[in-house]
Amino acid sequence: MFRSNSNDQLTAWRNEMDGQNYRILAQNLDHERSNIHDFCLMDIKLLDRLADINKQESFVMSQKTNPDRTDFGQAIVKACCENTCKIFASFK
Repeated sequence: MFRSNSNDQLTAWRNEMDGQNYRILAQNLDHERSNIHDFCLMDIKLLDRLADINKQESFVMSQKTNPDRTDFGQAIVKACCENTCKIFASFK
């Protein structure tokens, strides 16, 4: 359901903008998504260090070597799209 909504929004922007502006928007969204992902990973590492210092279990416990993280990725993309929509709405 979410993926369809975000794809619909991206399609709408593609139809509303010229190619160059759409590419810039897509690059900015990807950059923002990457930053959010990196900050999440840093926060998790910090929580794990604090847990270790306090002799508690790690925050993240996974037995998978390559866990399926599409739900996290979709949540990050959704947050980026919502933020971008708010920015566009403020310019109208």
